[in-house]
Amino acid sequence: QNGVTGVRYLFDDRQQNAALVRQSGIDLTTKLVKELGGHTWASQASVSFINHIDTQDSPTSVSYLNQVNTVGSPAKWRARIDSTWGSKAWALTGAVNAVGSYVNASALGSPPVASWTTLDLNATLSPEAYFQANGWHGVSLSVIVLNVLDRDPPHAASAVATFPVTYDPTNANALGRFVAVALQKKW
Repeated sequence: QNGVTGVRYLFDDRQQNAALVRQSGIDLTTKLVKELGGHTWASQASVSFINHIDTQDSPTSVSYLNQVNTVGSPAKWRARIDSTWGSKAWALTGAVNAVGSYVNASALGSPPVASWTTLDLNATLSPEAYFQANGWHGVSLSVIVLNVLDRDPPHAASAVATFPVTYDPTNANALGRFVAVALQKKW
């Protein structure tokens, strides 16, 4: 007997890749470095703007679905601006990260998801500038603080009741303030 005898309807709930994805947008990056009496000041700005992410579900489907700026897809714009002040012995870095607002198209009424801005700080010390022994060559000690102000990710309700995540992990994270101490050695 054939295993599909008597089957009239089939619902395929497996995750599938899109047949065609077209993305358009622009990325801008600028950097400024200035030497000031034995110290260096460096600033960089990176901005991404995505205009469309058009997705066609099958090669024969006619319609496209623009998925940009919705939960589970990249936000229309995001930016990171950072500045570092330092010397051969130390460096202090601050960075601002921003993600623009978007909508939760999978929730009833497509409610808005707020923008999200975080601040990161990093302080690095290079002991080889103070100690001449070969063992200190290439060693650095850093204290890194991500999301200094402990900003929660913006609320984005899940459309699936069995997956009660209340934020969009594509554009934010629930890590909160994160402090790390890093000891590095370059060989």
